[in-house]
Amino acid sequence: MIIDFHVHPVNVEELHRASPDMTTALRDVYGLRIGLQPLRVFVDQLRSFGVSKAVILGLDLSRLYGVKLPSNEELAKIISEYPDLFIGFIGLDPLKGDEALDEIEKYIDKRKFRGVKLHPSLQGFRPDDERVYPVYELLENIGAILMIHTGFSWNTRSNLGYSYPLLIEPIASKFKGLKIVLTHMGWPWIWESICLALRYENVYLDTADTFTGTPREHLRRVFVEILGVRFVEAFLRDKVLFGSNHPRMESGKIIEAIRSLPIGSESRESILGLNALRILGGGDTL
Repeated sequence: MIIDFHVHPVNVEELHRASPDMTTALRDVYGLRIGLQPLRVFVDQLRSFGVSKAVILGLDLSRLYGVKLPSNEELAKIISEYPDLFIGFIGLDPLKGDEALDEIEKYIDKRKFRGVKLHPSLQGFRPDDERVYPVYELLENIGAILMIHTGFSWNTRSNLGYSYPLLIEPIASKFKGLKIVLTHMGWPWIWESICLALRYENVYLDTADTFTGTPREHLRRVFVEILGVRFVEAFLRDKVLFGSNHPRMESGKIIEAIRSLPIGSESRESILGLNALRILGGGDTL
């Protein structure tokens, strides 16, 4: 089974027809000037790559940018059309207090939503700000997953310091039952992210994006040159999740890059899907 744990459906044509401001936001927030594609084409593309499940992500940027990329209701519509393929992680602004908690209560464990996606640098908050703790506490209590952006951001209006991985340590330590996925392996702060994944049972990493070359070049640089195959096999085989960061990178290219790594087949299969299956709950519940 292949599970893409990091998909932004922001270039789905139907969403832009319904919300024209998304086209401008895609350029201004993400710096992306890419073609749009009908949902059906996107689905066919994922299936052609062998993707069994894809985690699609919302992001609430309404406080700072006046837009949601996309909204949770739009995510729900996509999931309702292809419930066998898509799993949702809602977007919310954790500084909105009860409104953020209400979004969790409304969506998670309903209509195939399993977690929350936060982006501290783009959303303008420190992840260790105690005003955000009620969100973490509720997620822990209901068994949901927190995916949180760590590492680099192309948006120069964002506060890059808010995405420093070690800011997540107080959360991982206090909310030990909360599964936390650090995106992009925290690049360029890879070792800081690795430390958290090794130290805390509830912390995981995803492979989304490529910053130092082609997908093969980037993943080889990270897994072989920086970390080393023996280290990956011994300590990270159960901690890394395949994520593409679509549409910035196609799922198929990251899958090929992972398959090209000189790691054992069991480690490869764990990264491509088994680790994600385990933390999502596995079995028929997907």
